[in-house]
Amino acid sequence: MGGGHSVQRVSYAGRGYGGRNSTLDEYSDDEQKKVFISHSMRDHAQAGLLAYQAESDNFNVEFEDTSLQSPVRGSDWHPVVENEIKHSDKVVVLIGKDTATRKAVDYEIRTAHKHGVPVIPVRIHRNKNHRLPKPIVQYGYKVSNWDTEDIQNRINVAS
Repeated sequence: MGGGHSVQRVSYAGRGYGGRNSTLDEYSDDEQKKVFISHSMRDHAQAGLLAYQAESDNFNVEFEDTSLQSPVRGSDWHPVVENEIKHSDKVVVLIGKDTATRKAVDYEIRTAHKHGVPVIPVRIHRNKNHRLPKPIVQYGYKVSNWDTEDIQNRINVAS
């Protein structure tokens, strides 16, 4: 499956901006971005690393991780994930070795696009050119290497 799948939300400290439909000037320092982290379960540790880095005083963005933290069991996960994504300000897609083959990641990207939620694709390994999920190519999303300054800038940019 793609990015975590449970209903637990985790808040990460830092200073930042919020409000997907606001301009940068309208943001206040006490608002949090809601960020859904989409990833292959194989890359769960890297998603945790991004969350850990967001707790650092050096990470100049505050966000609430709206991705699901464990698989949804006994029910269709699609509506749960769609609800979390459509109420998120950004979706960060972590691209690793098998991300392009994960149907859940594909669904998460398409769902973000459907709801107008900006997608930020990030390569986990700078020196690896892993295949991109089809919707990232199809929708022409700019792919970045893992760089915390770039990630936080892209999260902070008004949509």
